[in-house]
Amino acid sequence: MRIAIITGVFPKVSETFVLRHISALLGRGHEVDIYSDYHPRDDEFPPRDPLAAEMGARTIYMDVPPLLSGQRLASAPLRLIRSVRVAPQLTAAALNPREYGWQAVSLSQMNRLYTLARTRRRYDIIHAHFGMIGDRFRFTSALWDAPLAVSFHGFDYSEWPLAHGPNCYVRLFGIAARIVANSENTRRRVELLGCPPDKMVRIAPYWNMAGFTNEPRIRTEGEPFRALTVARLIDIKGLDDSITAIALAQRARPDLDLRYDIVGAGPLRADLESLIHRLGLGDRVTLHGARNSATVSALMARAHVFLLASRTTATGAEEGFGVTLLEAQAAGLPVVATRHGAFPEVVRDGETGFLAPERAPDALAASLGALIDHPAQARQMGTAGRRRVEEYFAPDMITDAYEALYEDMASARRRSYSLASALPITSTVSDHAQAGAQTAPAVGARPLHIALLSRSIITHHFGGMETHGESLRRALVEAGHRVTTLTTALPSGPAVVRDEWGSIYYLAGGKSGAYSRAWNETLTRTLLDLHDKDAFDIVASQSAAAFPYIEMRGRLAPSQRIPTVVMTHGAVLAALPGHLKEMRYHPAQVLLRRLPEDALNWENFRRGLPGADHITVLSEADGADIRRWFPVPAHNITVIPNGVDTVAFSPSSAARAEARERLGLGSDESVIGILASLEPRKGQHVMLDALATPALRAAQDLRPVRLALIGDGPSRAALRARAERLGLADRVVYAGPVAHDQAPALLNAMDIVALPSLAEGMPLALLEAMACGKAIVASDVGAISDVLVDGVNGLLVPPAAPQALARALDTLIGDPNYASALGARARLDTAPRYDVSRSTSRYDAVFRQVAAQKV
Repeated sequence: MRIAIITGVFPKVSETFVLRHISALLGRGHEVDIYSDYHPRDDEFPPRDPLAAEMGARTIYMDVPPLLSGQRLASAPLRLIRSVRVAPQLTAAALNPREYGWQAVSLSQMNRLYTLARTRRRYDIIHAHFGMIGDRFRFTSALWDAPLAVSFHGFDYSEWPLAHGPNCYVRLFGIAARIVANSENTRRRVELLGCPPDKMVRIAPYWNMAGFTNEPRIRTEGEPFRALTVARLIDIKGLDDSITAIALAQRARPDLDLRYDIVGAGPLRADLESLIHRLGLGDRVTLHGARNSATVSALMARAHVFLLASRTTATGAEEGFGVTLLEAQAAGLPVVATRHGAFPEVVRDGETGFLAPERAPDALAASLGALIDHPAQARQMGTAGRRRVEEYFAPDMITDAYEALYEDMASARRRSYSLASALPITSTVSDHAQAGAQTAPAVGARPLHIALLSRSIITHHFGGMETHGESLRRALVEAGHRVTTLTTALPSGPAVVRDEWGSIYYLAGGKSGAYSRAWNETLTRTLLDLHDKDAFDIVASQSAAAFPYIEMRGRLAPSQRIPTVVMTHGAVLAALPGHLKEMRYHPAQVLLRRLPEDALNWENFRRGLPGADHITVLSEADGADIRRWFPVPAHNITVIPNGVDTVAFSPSSAARAEARERLGLGSDESVIGILASLEPRKGQHVMLDALATPALRAAQDLRPVRLALIGDGPSRAALRARAERLGLADRVVYAGPVAHDQAPALLNAMDIVALPSLAEGMPLALLEAMACGKAIVASDVGAISDVLVDGVNGLLVPPAAPQALARALDTLIGDPNYASALGARARLDTAPRYDVSRSTSRYDAVFRQVAAQKV
């Protein structure tokens, strides 16, 4: 094949995986042309690397005239004429700020087009490395009439969207034929930016296998213990943490001769030299600067451990893969690294090395100490690492994957040509138009009359299901539908309310906000009476509300059989495990009330759920659980994650100041907030236990720490008593029940939002906190890990684990920059995937589809 490889800077010492990619393709006999946006600087070029020198010599550079030199403007007319002559439409786009932003205004994009338009070549495949480079050169797919693949590596999906907006790759995702992710972590993150899942393929990056010995080493008596890092001297690599870890490990073993070699150049060299001097490590830590692969191989041959303490930066940047981890394991070295980016996919914790939390030098030091003190274990890890690399990351396997990808892309291109030639011109439709036709309502589609059934709505109680129901009700009316809501009676209030969003029937019978036999009978009778007067097209049931109607529907006349969708919220599946975790805190309540309720709810779902015409779930995991426990076919289940209004829920310093003043919180206080009903399953008692740990009591000495409980519920008195018993009465603020429109301001008042739940589905409060840009600590339960990626856009801890919760909170309190970075990433991740308009359009589609069925 003839392949064009496009890069930003080539060759670059920190991106040898691009160099290896090109070398491997040439080795397989492919014709490869290399295009680079910029020449490398002196510190970016791999020193004395013959392969890099050879590839650099055959690279075509854009050579855009300097911005302020005058040459750019002087040469612009002739370059513009040449570009228009070859590609007039692409030239117009290159000069359009709406297409290319500053790159268009500065004429940079037009100059790139001019350089490439002179290349009268045809390619089978175009492959760009890094998302922003692919976006900058997406015009090449039309210019050279070839499919475009774009590889994402790390900076491009983590930091670039923070600076350029979450929709910065929308055009690229529409044009590119394939998006290549170097890890599962990268795939997940790029999909959150809006990439269609069917366009994505995962292929590990290339690494240099040549020159590495494959024999793990054991330190001989009297030999120094040597640690090695190969990395650019930049913040994301966490070198100050790794140097501090070396100092801690040395201090714990004063008789050990511990040495640390750091290979790499970068802007932080002076800062690191100063740190080395302060820690008294001048004779133990060596900064070697940039070195070629032969020197790196030699240093690995004498090292005993490879150390890499990478971390998410304050701006949200993260590493994508960590290629040097592969090279270190290929050299038979055990690895000590952080749980960062895709590192857990590369290093098996406890098997090929140890993984520590980010920004935790003490944990890194403990892992180093384990390898120093147990040389046999270190050797075993080195052997396992070498075996794992050979089995899963061999360069030949990576090349095979690329060749298969390219052949698939080329075949798809050929099929599209055949199809286009067989169809009349008027019948061709763009991918975007086809995608829109699948999701948008048909023009002129009849509005539906929807019966929304729920035991509890926003006027009863401020909770996730209630908020979901109210948002859905309003959105459906705004979309042109009519909605009639049936719910339980308020303790005191009207039986029927009509507002701009439709009618609400508060039906008597049983306890307000709860199911009962009397309410079930009233609900079914009222539903049928209303249907006789003004027919419903569909029943939309919040959880089990419609089960009594579903069970009797088969005995009704055909005219009274209304198609029914049950919207589950994970509650029935999460309740039992959650209540079992409550046992040690509230044994009598769990045994006498919770478990009997769980059994009754489970029986209701067993009898009622299979009769629903369709079921919506909040996550794939919820769908799998429903299929596992109930006889429901997969085609009757649709995943619709919760949605949040990302305009109402957004960062606001003004709202923060006002809400803090209202709650009596000082501007100098570090405030942790929990937005949830006060009940055992939400884990507020676990948070109180965490506040009482020594770590968070010590944090209180540095900065006042307060807990704000937003919400009300049956555990209010028990939580107050617990706080008194733990000596925390003055550190807890009880905000009480709040209206939903007050939630954004209250969330903005918090520094950290915690969800210490014992069991959950997909909590709406999590998405609302993320949309407000808050640093979040949450229990790893339910579908929370589908949304929150540990160390990327929040922190995950085990449920009912006060010590782990305290450590996570202490990390965020002690490092506000890290907390801000997590919050910024959380906000960025919310908009493209969990905006309420997206979930509403999916409900609209499901309701229309089901309403068309006969029951």
